Amino acid sequence: MSDRLEDAIRPKWSDKLGSLITGSLGEELSRNAAQTLALRLVFVGLEFLCGLALARVFKASGYGVYAFVLSCVGLLGIPGVLGFDRLVIREIAMLVARDEWSLLRGLLRRSAQIVLLASTALAVAVAIGASLGAPAPESAMVVALQMGMFGVPLLALARVRAAALVGLGRVALGQFPEMLVQPLAMLCLIGTMYLAFGSTRSGTVAVVLYVLSAGIAFVAGALILRNELPEAARAVDPAYQTGRWIRSAMPFVWMLGMNAIMINIDTVMVGLLAGTTAAGTYRVASQMAMFVIFPLTCVNMAFASPIATLYARGDLQTLRTRAWTGARAVLIGALFIALLLVAFGKPVLGAFGSDFVAGYPALLILSGGYLLVAATGVAGYVLIMTKYEIAVAVISALGAGMNVVGNLVLIPLWGINGAAGATALSTVAVSLAFAVLAYRALGIRSYLLSWR
Repeated sequence: MSDRLEDAIRPKWSDKLGSLITGSLGEELSRNAAQTLALRLVFVGLEFLCGLALARVFKASGYGVYAFVLSCVGLLGIPGVLGFDRLVIREIAMLVARDEWSLLRGLLRRSAQIVLLASTALAVAVAIGASLGAPAPESAMVVALQMGMFGVPLLALARVRAAALVGLGRVALGQFPEMLVQPLAMLCLIGTMYLAFGSTRSGTVAVVLYVLSAGIAFVAGALILRNELPEAARAVDPAYQTGRWIRSAMPFVWMLGMNAIMINIDTVMVGLLAGTTAAGTYRVASQMAMFVIFPLTCVNMAFASPIATLYARGDLQTLRTRAWTGARAVLIGALFIALLLVAFGKPVLGAFGSDFVAGYPALLILSGGYLLVAATGVAGYVLIMTKYEIAVAVISALGAGMNVVGNLVLIPLWGINGAAGATALSTVAVSLAFAVLAYRALGIRSYLLSWR
């Protein structure tokens, strides 16, 4: 069943496209990168349709509320997972190699329990705090935020489940629920609501639809993981090393939290400082600009396990060669996407509504910044997988602080363009620091360092 599903979600052209982009990454890396690329290409199309439908049905003000709440959910989903998503990938791969099935089953159960408890407590605290701290506790924004908190545990558990499938070697299946099932469910729910009630400006309704679609994807992911769990793991009683697992996950918590701030804080601060309509406009531009670095995500996911393996074997020369090849693939893909956004970004934004065209300058600023990020290659993931996660956490924290300060200063001056400038500058600074550290520690070069 799982093999047929893998074939179904991987179009025949994806292997050729992955080989063209990834070059000499190796058969396994090319296959994983091709599958991830194919999924993300489909996901991009579905996300565009979802954004377009949301903007048309809920208008700019309703979409702004939705964008603000989803950014908050994204921020909370990172600390809610307590770093177990990255830990589970590494630990499951090791446990499978050692045939330690009792610990594998115990890790799956304990990680889900811990993440459910932590994410639920976090969501409840935010929901109560929003009600107590808001001037108007029953305002549309507060109600929408409280409804969005139901999505925090779903998001956190989905990250752990996806990590488990990646650790089992099912990279594409790990992404299948969130990249295909959820956006398709969201489109169906939006269409059903529109046919039943027509257009609305209620962002709360949009948030409720998101939570429902996340629930549908969660159920699909749980069924996939159950089907993929090796028979040997099902036949044994679980064993636990809870203390060690928690201690090992802690360094990732801070790092992932800083990354979440880097990704979401600009939209949140635009909503707070410039209003929800501006947040909606900026959210669309920001999401479009993120397409520039999705080749980096594809290569990172394919490269994660081989990085750790090569480093453990002491084969740094092969690691350097493959990192350089992966960096070339990322830069080629990112440059192509950036040029498309420059050429067609304005009419695409206009498709969301005339109010969204104002986001074109911000789109250009962010696209330029992300293109420079792509030029630093896979340095960040290399550092994480070679036990430099503490250094990565420190650099990420400095970058997040730079981003927050930059947004506070520039949004009042230049609105959403100021937010784009602050985010672009801080993201490039962090990526360049990763590239320098990877070069000094491991001899891995990026294109930015080669141009000096």
